[in-house]
Amino acid sequence: FNITNIYQEARYILEETAELMHAIEKNDRVNMKEELADIVIFAYGCAEVARLGSLDDEIFKKMAINESRVYKKTADGDFVKDNK
Repeated sequence: FNITNIYQEARYILEETAELMHAIEKNDRVNMKEELADIVIFAYGCAEVARLGSLDDEIFKKMAINESRVYKKTADGDFVKDNK
């Protein structure tokens, strides 16, 4: 695996995200899991290349922030942040 180029790692995240979208379109649940795993692996790779340390603590902090957010349902059935 790449150990020096954060741009390459980030590009891989984009590629894996596109592959995830294709799996979603095909409702290929096995491949969805595989592509999600690839995205996480490359995210951790970015952190490693940038010498940011483990993302574990940062993930839990971000989850706590997200849990405190308020969302509203749009007419299309999507959920969006309610900035009130």
